[in-house]
Amino acid sequence: MPIRRLSFAAKTSLLSSSLVLLCALSLMIVRYLSAGNDISISTENNSLWQVENLITLVAVTLIGILSYIACRRFTLPFNKLSEAATKLGNGNLNHRLVHSSNDELGQLCQAFNKMADQLQASQMEQEMQTAAL
Repeated sequence: MPIRRLSFAAKTSLLSSSLVLLCALSLMIVRYLSAGNDISISTENNSLWQVENLITLVAVTLIGILSYIACRRFTLPFNKLSEAATKLGNGNLNHRLVHSSNDELGQLCQAFNKMADQLQASQMEQEMQTAAL
């Protein structure tokens, strides 16, 4: 799948997961280099090395999953706004957005609802003028 076709959430999640993987790989390389490149690692050090790598892998996986969830949560309201704009563009002037926060997204939803109200009022006025003729 080309990167262009991925959603914003998928692209953001992919980027953050890649950065986390890069950091984990860097950490593993630094650990290996700080061990002195000694090839004759004892079995005790080897098992400790494996446990550290497993913990790093689990941490990277969890961070990747959490970043994907956070990105989805962040982009979901924008997807709803896009769907609402499409419905409005298709003539469904009764559709409104429900968003309770007063942040920028809440203000955007309020502006969208106000625009829909004005379009609906304008359409009603036009219909009344047409009926009067």
